[in-house]
Amino acid sequence: MKIDLNKSCLGWVMENQLKNERGDEMEFNDHLFLLEPFSNWHWKQCCMKSAQVGFSTLAIIKSLYALSHRGYNVIYTLPTVDDVRDFVPSKVDSLITQNPVLASLLGKSDAIQKKQLGVNFIWYRGTHGKKAAIMHTSDLNIYDEYDASNLEVIDLYASRLQKSIYKGEWMFANPIRPGGIDVQYEKSDKRVWMINCSRCNHWQNLDYFKNVDKERQIYVCSRCKKELSNEDRRVGEWVKTYEGREIHGYHINQLMAAWVTAKELIYLEENKTPQYFYNMILGLPYVEKDDTVDRSIIENAIIVKNNSKLRNALGVDVGYKALHYVLGNHEGIYKVGILSGEHMWKDLEMLMNKFNPICVIDANPDPYPRRKLIPKYKNKMFACFYKHNVDKNSLIQWGDQKGGKLGHVYTDRNQAISDIMYNLIDKKIRFTIEGKSPQVYLDTELDEYIKNWENLYRITAEDRYGIPFTEWKTSGPDHFVHATVYFKMALSRVQRAEDGAYKPFGAAITILDDKIPADKIPVLGESYSGDEWKYI
Repeated sequence: MKIDLNKSCLGWVMENQLKNERGDEMEFNDHLFLLEPFSNWHWKQCCMKSAQVGFSTLAIIKSLYALSHRGYNVIYTLPTVDDVRDFVPSKVDSLITQNPVLASLLGKSDAIQKKQLGVNFIWYRGTHGKKAAIMHTSDLNIYDEYDASNLEVIDLYASRLQKSIYKGEWMFANPIRPGGIDVQYEKSDKRVWMINCSRCNHWQNLDYFKNVDKERQIYVCSRCKKELSNEDRRVGEWVKTYEGREIHGYHINQLMAAWVTAKELIYLEENKTPQYFYNMILGLPYVEKDDTVDRSIIENAIIVKNNSKLRNALGVDVGYKALHYVLGNHEGIYKVGILSGEHMWKDLEMLMNKFNPICVIDANPDPYPRRKLIPKYKNKMFACFYKHNVDKNSLIQWGDQKGGKLGHVYTDRNQAISDIMYNLIDKKIRFTIEGKSPQVYLDTELDEYIKNWENLYRITAEDRYGIPFTEWKTSGPDHFVHATVYFKMALSRVQRAEDGAYKPFGAAITILDDKIPADKIPVLGESYSGDEWKYI
């Protein structure tokens, strides 16, 4: 392929001898698989990739070239604002510092979230706040770490391209969740890196399970089984699986990296989790059956029965101008809903007064519950704070007067979500319905609830010491997930009807009619005089 040094990004890199963020001159001898992606300016692109193959550096350089030579405004997204704060100084700013040609183009605006090259701008944004997504018009959107991003907000960013002729969207990620970059790649023309065996002249796409001989710890040809040299793996070409598809899609794995030995890959497969090996090394999706909660799990947890609606628990997640709640008891969850608008706090108090629940509510981001409601509903409402490894002996830690944390409760976010998920799978948390079919209930009252769970996925990561840990990520709204966590926490403080330790006067309450006021229902061992209600 002949390169026009004046008109191609790749030519610009070579002509100016650009260095990467570490100060090493950009080289392509071992990265021949990046030559085509560097030169590709098709408006729709995706890359399902492994870790450590240089794709983020490619995206940064192409984004800066888009500003300086193609006259584009660019929105570059990462999952969160914190990711932006880490990424821009360590990657973008370091790359600019290492290359005088980039520094000379830099305009007056040079901040973490905005940079100017010439007369054009690049904005670095997170995807977990909708406000930022509607502020700027763009010609090119680059979605880095697509799978860890909020896909609903990604769609909002796409709306900022409407005035552009180019309307470019490029997305890439390690495939750490179902329904993310793997779906985009499946919709694309699915380009694969084809290499040729120098022994038998067989063209093939590198596949760990076909091209790695574990006994000999070498790369082999999938046909003749003779050893592939580093040169065999290094030199190849991108071949489309499908013609005519709008998205140009690339799949990059570490078998294509000449510096990665077969012995290293075998070690990683044997010593890392399957998810890590598939996602980070092979650039492939991997999902175990208990890594997501889908519609079938919720459906299987539904039971058709009357719920007494007594001895209640309420979980409330606080969002932007809305409260998502889950209401139920030990018999099951019987109501989920959303309170919104200027009267949402009054509506929450109506729920408290009507059902008299123990309530656990999100401690953040609104301080109103802590300032106003918890003092009012003393010993009835608690503010939940997520805290890593809260207690080795108990998943829930209740604050007390001694520690100055009365009205507070703490739990580990990832452990609590896993606990709820297993409770749903094992049907320890049920949904009680009456007067309608389970399918109608699913399609109406539980539809949004289920979608919130389907936005959640689990990954295995490593901390800075190399110790693996499980973390739940979200690709969209997950308010009902947290409301369910809070519900379960509140439920732990509500007595069961059959639990003699909490029965007033050693007996259960007899309901004389359906209009028993909730404030007469005993909770947490409290007893009432019985002058209006009959205890037997």
